[in-house]
Formats: sequence, structure tokens, C-alpha cells
Amino acid sequence: MSTTTQPTTWDEEAEVVIVGYGGAGAAAAITAHDVGAKVLILEKQPSDTPTVTHHTPNTRLCGGVMLSPSDVEAAVQYFEAMVKAANEVLDDERKALIRVLAQNLAENEAWMEKLGMQWAQNSKEISPAFEGTMIIQTTFDEKGRALTADYPEFPGFQSMTTRFPKTQGALRDGAAVWKCLADNVAKRRIPIMWESPAKGLVIESGEVKGVIAERNGKRLAVKASKAVVLTTGGLEANEWMKQNYLRVYPCHFYGSRASTGDGINLALQAGAALWHMNCFSGRGMIKTPDFAFSCNPMPKGEVFVDKRGKRFARETYRGHAFGLDLIAFESAIMRYPRIPFFWIFDEKRKRAGPIALQNGPCNPPNGISGPGFHPWSRDNEVEIAKGWITKAAGVSELASKLSANPLSEGMMSPSALVETIRTYNSYCHRGEDLDFQRPAFSLLPLEDPPYYAVPLWPGGANTMGGPKRNTKAQIVRPDNSPIPRLYSAGELGSVWSTLGTAGGATGECYAFGRIAGSNAAAEQKWG
Repeated sequence: MSTTTQPTTWDEEAEVVIVGYGGAGAAAAITAHDVGAKVLILEKQPSDTPTVTHHTPNTRLCGGVMLSPSDVEAAVQYFEAMVKAANEVLDDERKALIRVLAQNLAENEAWMEKLGMQWAQNSKEISPAFEGTMIIQTTFDEKGRALTADYPEFPGFQSMTTRFPKTQGALRDGAAVWKCLADNVAKRRIPIMWESPAKGLVIESGEVKGVIAERNGKRLAVKASKAVVLTTGGLEANEWMKQNYLRVYPCHFYGSRASTGDGINLALQAGAALWHMNCFSGRGMIKTPDFAFSCNPMPKGEVFVDKRGKRFARETYRGHAFGLDLIAFESAIMRYPRIPFFWIFDEKRKRAGPIALQNGPCNPPNGISGPGFHPWSRDNEVEIAKGWITKAAGVSELASKLSANPLSEGMMSPSALVETIRTYNSYCHRGEDLDFQRPAFSLLPLEDPPYYAVPLWPGGANTMGGPKRNTKAQIVRPDNSPIPRLYSAGELGSVWSTLGTAGGATGECYAFGRIAGSNAAAEQKWG
């Protein structure tokens, strides 16, 4: 539903109306408020109760790692190299956007600290969710920053430093970041209208004048006398959009189930251009009947194999681009041989801790409780009993079980998997991975029975697609002209595209949230 003329009466009014209350929405609201604007937040999820967490934006569910470049010029080099590596156009427009992104990412840390955010100063203060993982190898400097460059071969990679939230008792990861942001919104008494999804924009003579929301089954007209900022998240919970926009389907995400592409539909009503619609931050995902979890590989004796039972990539993968390795379609056999692929590990990895990353919806300390989320067991026994993990006494038995698994589509030869494990183990004893150059520290043989396997699917934390934005966070039309009084921030139309980097999505939420809030508040009031 969209409205092209002003309603006869307005039910609510503010100068800046924020649609979507996550990290980007909170940053935009705080910034707009602090420069003197009257702000109202519309959020479609319910508020929390004393016993159940209902409001679960991606910021709250994520690991909370924030990209904080140590050098702006080096970061610009790095980001431009990411664009070139993906064969994307690096024109003046893209360069300007990259520079604004780099500058504001570097300023996030001081802004967050003013809000009272506490960062880990060493590896002992970070979440145990990251302990021992192969996705993120953390080396902290004297300032408490960790070098986590996904692409160390790119120029400027030394500037890719990140900050980890300091674990404070049970509060950790994204939940620690979210508490800081939410406390500051509450401190400023910025009103939040819960369970009030936006259904349309009020547009008159090409200008966005407000939002049509729905509350308690009734239509609600909300006037925005300066601007509307869309921060509704991505499309990871919208099956139709995933099937039609992403490069591959199925694709599973552990992020907020409220990310159903609402902001995309709203922006389209105003004539917005879309970009990065086929992009997502990709890795291997565990998919159960009701839940999705990011896998947690460790250097403890494990390999990844395709449906043929053969290794196809380095298991110490790039945590924000591995999804690209999975989407190779083979026309000769009309199959995606790596969707799903299989994670093979032995008893020592099973004993090392949960095979699912313990941030996000599988982590009760993040405040996620009640129905709808599964706390993964420490020893993985609960999930084995549920049948989510295949168990076998020996490699040959495991190979036979996977060969018979319908997910392998009859492509797996038991002897091929046995040979793959034998070859991998020989590399471990040799101390050199001759096939994929996996780091020597991670080469532990699979020699401790029983053996286990779990299918993994492409997916991750979030998508990137949505309305295109400019350096001022204005949503633009296909001709790049800004739509008056309409802004966006966060993963809705993220500036990241084919390649992402550690902490980049979180950092962008605050960077462009601040840009959007500041520019929206600076608009002249209409009417």
C-alpha cells in the first residue's frame, strides 16, 4: 500500500521517522536526536518482556565484531581492491562512496565509546564463541584492536582492524553492542512504536512526507516533517526474494526472522533503484527443520567434501566470501555439487565444543530465550540424538551412510570419501596440504573415531541488496537523483557487494546510520 497524497489527518508526527529498530536504526535515531531533531522509531517486532526476548535485530544476534580501520587511506586502497577483484565497476561514484565509508568506519569507535561501549583489549576478554575458530584468527595489538583481514593479499590489508565487544559476564557478542545502543535510545527517551510495521510511504509531488503503518490492525498515518530513514534490514527471511534475487537457492541465514525485505518494497514505491540484490555474506550453514546456524570449524580434525566425497576448498576459509565457492553449477550433470556439501570431523572435534557458532540465535547468553531458538549443546550430543549429525564407528561406515543420504543425490562413492580422508591424513603427517595449502597449524588428522558428518548450505548472517544510496545516505532513483526526504542505512541496500570483510556489515550500520540521521535532521521542515 502506498499513498500519493497526504492523509486528511495524521495520527503521529515527528521530524525524522526511523523505520526499523536495529543497529542502523539506533545509530540514525541517536544521531538525529543529538542534533536537535524530534525522532520517532517504527518497529514491527514486539518489545521484550522481563522473561522473553521478542525483539531480535541482526545487531543483537551477530558476533558484534566491528570493523575499525586503523588508516583511512589504506582502507580506501583495500576496499577498492575488493571491488576490482569482483570485476565490478570502480568509477568516481563508487570511489566517493568508498572514501565516505572508510572515513566513517574509522570514526565509529570514538562515537561508540562516547555511548559507553566497552571493547575487548585482548583475546581473554572476547566471547568464547570465537575461541579456536578457523574463521577468525585474532591477534590483538596494544590498543586492543585485532587484525582480521579477509584478503591479506590486497593492498592496505594492515588497516583492517576490528574491535570485539568485551564480554561482561553472560552479556557478550552482539547482545553487548545492542544493550549499549538500546540504553542510549532509552536514555534519550526516543519513542518507539512497537508492533507497527510500515506498509507504505506517503509521497506527494515526488517527496516523501510520511509513513503509513499498521498497529493493532488499524491504519496509522505518521508524518515525517523532515525525512524518513529506512533501516529495516535485508531479505534473508523472505523466501520469494531469496529465490528470485540471490545467486543460488536454497540459501539459509541465522539472522533476524523479521528481515523480510520490507524496506525494499517501500523504496520501490518511491521509484528507487536497487543494487547488490544478489549479494550476501556467505559461509557454510547448518540447516535443521526449524533453525539455521553458522558452522564453527576449528583446527581439530575436519574436512569439507562435496557430494562426490572430494575436498574442493581450503577449510580455513574466508568467512565472508566462502558462499561464492559453493554456487558453482555444473551444466553437464545439472547439479550444484556443493549444495549441500558435507563437513566431516572426528571425535576430538566433537569434544572440542559446539559445531555451531555460539553467537546469534543459538546463544542464550545473548538474551535469546523462549520458543523459536535452539541452544546448541556443548558436546553436540543433543543434536546427534536429533539426527542432525550423522555418526559412524569408522570412515567406511560414514562413507556408506553419506552415499545413501538423499542429499548426496547418488553422486558420492564411498571409496572416494575414504580416499579423500586417507589423502588428507597423509598431508597432516607431512605438515603440508598439497591440494589447498591449508595452514600447517590446522592440519590435524581424522584418526579419532567415532566419525561424524553434517550437511552445510550456503548462507550466513545477512544479505546486502536493497535501494541504492549515495554518500549522503539518500536513496536514489535509477538516474542517481535522490528521492527527496528518503534515506537508508545498514544492510538495506548495503554499500558492500560481492565481497565483504570481517566486521564490515556491523560497522556500516553505525557509519551510514550516523550519516543518515545527521542529514535527515538537517532537512528543512515542510508544511
